[in-house]
Amino acid sequence: MLAAFTPDEPVAEELEVVTRVSTSGGRQWSINVGHFGSRYNAERELLRTALVEMNTLDEALRKVVARKGGYDANFVGMTEEMANLACRRLQARQTECTVIGP
Repeated sequence: MLAAFTPDEPVAEELEVVTRVSTSGGRQWSINVGHFGSRYNAERELLRTALVEMNTLDEALRKVVARKGGYDANFVGMTEEMANLACRRLQARQTECTVIGP
């Protein structure tokens, strides 16, 4: 049985708003410090680079990505400013570096 609706009664519509909160805080940038023939060599380069440039890479995560013909050594979870600064400092130390945007 349907309830009677009279025009005098206000219709209460409950709207639900669903949002997602970013956990990255805008940290979608990364840098690549080379392509290596083995996972071991990529991980070793990430560790060496992190120790050399601890100030700018302290908050970045080290990530090895399998690619065709080898492994990329990346630092991820950076802001654009952090990535650019880290790359400039690494290049000044003769270390290969490429900034990767979102």
